[in-house]
Amino acid sequence: MTYCEEQQENRTQLLLTIETIKKIQASHKEFCKQSFPTFKRDIFKKLGEICEIKNGYAFDKNEFSIDKKGRIPVVKIQGIVKNNVDISKSKDFVVEKEKYQKFLIEKNSILIALSGATCGKIGIYKSDEKAYLNQRICKILFENDLLKNYFLFWYNSTDIYDKILNKATKSSPTQPNISPAFILDLKIPVPSIEEQKRIVKFCQQQEKLIQHKQTMIEEMEKMINESESNCSTYLQILLQDNRNIEEQSAEITEETTESVEEEQEEEIIEKPKKIVVKVSKSITQTKKKSSRKVKEV
Repeated sequence: MTYCEEQQENRTQLLLTIETIKKIQASHKEFCKQSFPTFKRDIFKKLGEICEIKNGYAFDKNEFSIDKKGRIPVVKIQGIVKNNVDISKSKDFVVEKEKYQKFLIEKNSILIALSGATCGKIGIYKSDEKAYLNQRICKILFENDLLKNYFLFWYNSTDIYDKILNKATKSSPTQPNISPAFILDLKIPVPSIEEQKRIVKFCQQQEKLIQHKQTMIEEMEKMINESESNCSTYLQILLQDNRNIEEQSAEITEETTESVEEEQEEEIIEKPKKIVVKVSKSITQTKKKSSRKVKEV
């Protein structure tokens, strides 16, 4: 088995392992969903009863700059990705002003998109960097972390997002939209504090296991990429070695050819010389014989 074949076999095994780990991840998510019991209707409350919502600001486009030096990034809908808020690719920055201070996003704030294809998606802002909240995104504020974490796990463990998106799409198929009032009107089961703690603790444990599995997946994906790179480098070295061998063979062949040609040329030149010498000797011998015969006469 060649080096690259061995690497390919290793990559195949890693890919199979990754698929297995992803299934385990899915099971942890399912466990979290199952931790929410079938609640009685009398404990349901409107979201507006347990939180408040703050809207983003409609920044003037003329204030935006791609130069982030001395400026603050503006979080837009596109920045809400997979339950997180990503500002690493932000292209809109504004100068910090007093009138924008109430639109600053605090670390661990929960944001929800009100428009577009990501309508109803939520994300947690985990950065320490200052950022402003753009229009059509709102920030959900809870009175304590327990309730906030409970809401997050509930939101991600139910089909509430699908319901929100369906509602938004029906109202505007081409450009889904929901209002802050619609969010505040959503109903959520609010059990006792003890029950909230039990659910949050269990789901946080599952979340840690999911993150650990994700780290494993990323490490394996890195190993796969390195393996592909190593194999590519190996093939390039082999190719270069073959080229070098071919070049050396060509040089040796050329030198050999030149040497043979030189020998042939020398032979061609020397052969007539030998013939001339031979003829000359023959002539000399003939002359000597003739001279003898004359003397005898």
